[in-house]
Amino acid sequence: MANATSSGKGVGQVVRELPEHGAALVVTNSRFYTPSGEWFGDGSGRGPGLQPDLVVHQENQVPPGEEGDTQLQAAIRWLEETTGQGPESH
Repeated sequence: MANATSSGKGVGQVVRELPEHGAALVVTNSRFYTPSGEWFGDGSGRGPGLQPDLVVHQENQVPPGEEGDTQLQAAIRWLEETTGQGPESH
């Protein structure tokens, strides 16, 4: 993962609208774990969050995958260096 440390939202939730009451019920129905079995938190800051393999702070507010996405470009460079397979090898 190429990113800054994330608070991580390691839960899945289902929202049930209750229109007759003008409300909704939110039920947490799953937790997501890393391959090593660590739960990374519920996004509230109580967990460790996700520690990226490559720390890259996004310098601007471009949509993911658009030109200027510094995190994507850093991840591509890292993969090319790590695997030895750059664009010229495809």
